[in-house]
Amino acid sequence: MRKFHFLVLTVLLTSIVFTQCSFLHSNQLKSRTTPVSMPFEIINNFIILKLRINDVAECKFIYDTGSENSIFFDKEIAEILNFKMVNEIRIMGSDLTKSLTAKVALNIKASTSQDKSFTLNMLVLNENIFDLDKYFGFHLSGIVGNNMFQNKIVQIDYENNMIHVYDADKTEIDPGYTNIDAT
Repeated sequence: MRKFHFLVLTVLLTSIVFTQCSFLHSNQLKSRTTPVSMPFEIINNFIILKLRINDVAECKFIYDTGSENSIFFDKEIAEILNFKMVNEIRIMGSDLTKSLTAKVALNIKASTSQDKSFTLNMLVLNENIFDLDKYFGFHLSGIVGNNMFQNKIVQIDYENNMIHVYDADKTEIDPGYTNIDAT
């Protein structure tokens, strides 16, 4: 059990820097555009997002608000999904003692259940050391980090299990609230 907690902690703390996002309560926003909305599930206290990747397969991801980068766990599946993988890099786990190798995958198309799509870059692990499928009871494809929401306003609506993503330059914060950048 201790090993499992270490693995989960390593997964969730792989990245060090948190990109700029603002997290707001549900009635604080006046948007001039329709947000991209994504339903989510709470499983074992994790936010789980379902995204269709490269118009091929629906994949489940942990949304990790503390992760700068998005991480895809299985290199073989990434190849089947036609990820354009370029440079190989070394990344460190949260304990800074174990390094892993990963490839950078560029311009991955992710679509929501509402057919809104966007592109993001991901790190694809050369070896899936986490094996979280046993813990969750279903296949988990990876972690969605905040690089997906860079320069956006993110609203996590726990009452309706929805994440709403707004363009920051087209959304006004109600003056009765204070905007706090997440760092």
